[in-house]
Amino acid sequence: MPTSFLWQRVLILCLVAPSAAAQSPAPATYSPGARMCVLRDFGGQVGDPMWPSAPGVFAKGADGDLYTTSPSGGQNGDGTIFKVSPSTGAFAVLVDFDVAQTGRGPVGGLVNDGGNWMYGTTFSGGRYPVGKGQERTGAGTLFRFSPDSGALERLHTFRNGALAGIEPESCPDKDKPCKYSPQQRLNAAGGYPVSAPVRATDGSFYGVAAYSQNQKYGVLYKVQPYKGESGITALCTGGAVPSDPDITDAQLRAQCLFSGAHSSFPMTLTPGPDGRLYGVTWGYAKGDFGTVFRADTSGKLTTLHRFSGTDGARPHSVVVLSDGGAGVTLYGTTLSGGMLPNGKAGAGVVYTISSAGTFDVLHTFDGTADGAEPLAGLTAHTDGSGTTYLYGAARYGGEHRGVLYRVKTTGEFEVLHRHPWRWGATGRKPMTTLFEHDGNFYGTTYEGGAHDGGVIFRLSGIDLPPVRNLNAPPKFYGGVVAATEDVAVEGQKEPVVIEVRTGVKLPPFTIKRKMPPAPACEEREVEVRLEDGITIDVQNCRNPHILQFIHREKRDVTNQLVGGGYAPGTACDANLDNSYQFTTDPDNPAWHTDGSSGKPNAYYDQGNGTPRITGPFSVKIFDQPSFAKPIFNEGAHETWRATFKSYVVCNCKVVSEVHWTREVRWEVDLSGGPNVLPDLNKGKQLPAEYVDVKIVPPSDPDFTWANEQVKKDGYAPVP
Repeated sequence: MPTSFLWQRVLILCLVAPSAAAQSPAPATYSPGARMCVLRDFGGQVGDPMWPSAPGVFAKGADGDLYTTSPSGGQNGDGTIFKVSPSTGAFAVLVDFDVAQTGRGPVGGLVNDGGNWMYGTTFSGGRYPVGKGQERTGAGTLFRFSPDSGALERLHTFRNGALAGIEPESCPDKDKPCKYSPQQRLNAAGGYPVSAPVRATDGSFYGVAAYSQNQKYGVLYKVQPYKGESGITALCTGGAVPSDPDITDAQLRAQCLFSGAHSSFPMTLTPGPDGRLYGVTWGYAKGDFGTVFRADTSGKLTTLHRFSGTDGARPHSVVVLSDGGAGVTLYGTTLSGGMLPNGKAGAGVVYTISSAGTFDVLHTFDGTADGAEPLAGLTAHTDGSGTTYLYGAARYGGEHRGVLYRVKTTGEFEVLHRHPWRWGATGRKPMTTLFEHDGNFYGTTYEGGAHDGGVIFRLSGIDLPPVRNLNAPPKFYGGVVAATEDVAVEGQKEPVVIEVRTGVKLPPFTIKRKMPPAPACEEREVEVRLEDGITIDVQNCRNPHILQFIHREKRDVTNQLVGGGYAPGTACDANLDNSYQFTTDPDNPAWHTDGSSGKPNAYYDQGNGTPRITGPFSVKIFDQPSFAKPIFNEGAHETWRATFKSYVVCNCKVVSEVHWTREVRWEVDLSGGPNVLPDLNKGKQLPAEYVDVKIVPPSDPDFTWANEQVKKDGYAPVP
């Protein structure tokens, strides 16, 4: 884009009023530049998933689709398994849970076994036999699901300590009743799992149940059937499972369950590259703020860190990375706790534990702009430069609706998206673990969206520069309506409203600018008058943006296209070259991305240093393209045109295009009449005007043509 009007455009959008230029401006604030798209709103149809919750991990299928669960919704209201295509957004509910048969409330999401199955759990429900053809309702289930066939198999129903219907296997004395062995009692102890089992490096699956014996103790288990009585074999956190059938429940709990020294209420488990298992406990007793632990595959558990509250409280999950040698480094979050530099309590932390066992807080959430209560698990991703980031979500903070963020393993923190207070835009309360696919991140929100049932979203453009916020909105005035249109959009009750006005004015203002002659280029104050602009105003548009393209042409007195190009040099707009090519073939216009100065961001309304005039549902842009000298010279007897194609983008989809042209036309003198051959060099240069302003249906709804253009100009493709 020619800087002859680029610099104007940047300053136009910063303008408040003429008097404001003399005042000290307020410090600039910025919003994240990453792009957010809602792929699906939950709750709009009968049987929809509802209220996705933590940890809610995604699993990728062989078909490339992403699979996960919702704890509510579905035909029975007991939860669902659903999938979404990351490329098209195509969505399908695959399983409707039933409290009796398959269980209720699958909060944990799914874990792929590397083959044809995905594993998960439900928090409650399921049935188990108690004899004589009778069954009781259980405390959650362990299941596996086949994406290929759609089949769901219940592998285990958690009993929460109930032993009815199990035949005691310890019979040391034939004259006395048989007793339940410690293994049987441990297998039956677990209940109410909140996470899916995970696959360790030995190929087996391991998991945790948050409760046991109706208490917040917890069980560590292996997905391994035990004598047909259960689908799991519980492990002992103290080592080998005791063999004495007379061991008391209190003794068995102290030796083998999560309680006391090991804390209680285990939330999630993660396999380490070193072959061991890592996890966290939530904590329950007074003064117990949770722990991070390590366990080997036999069950032996070691507490790595016990939270005190000032360094975090209530951890929910942990991610394990190789430290480059034989050891591992752990990263995780806590729901609350931490200490801010001012001595006040934090709203959660991101922490790390080194392979040497050293604990450190990487970031403490302040509860405001950077988020609060980072309940979602972390996702590690290394970019092309070799930098490793940890991606996560906080369910509050930002604009009080939640925050998506990333933090380097060295501690640098960055907000990627703040869910806006107008919750319908991108949902609210993000709680599930983000899933990385092709450099984009996918997740869900617990609430919000068009029906307040939560959403599935895609976060892209994570490396785009931040967007400068307006201190105050510009004051446009005047103008006439050149085009208007109401556009029906799928999923919205009300249409998107587009209005284009020409002849729009801004109050005159002054700027400091280096002026010719070169090379001195003294900086002087210059008055800017923008009194013939065009605005595109879009309302009722979710996550609105304008993506704009331009081609320029000039025609001589014979109406032939004239070649050349336009691009500013470095010295006071002198030393122009031909890198900005004019259209010379009317059938093949030389389109350029009108993306302001914000490479690699092609959005006109979201360039680096160019404020975005937008809210969750509206965007308004101002433009007044110029015809700068010496490429366009007065008296040259030429017609000059700048033709634009403006994409109106709502929720990452093109809903309409606005086509318009600004031209300075050479009008030949025809006063001699129809029988007199006109002198082409006689006539007049007409004032600049807007012509052919129209709103049309999208010719490029999937950005195919647009992305070819933005890549030519060095911008990142639009999702």
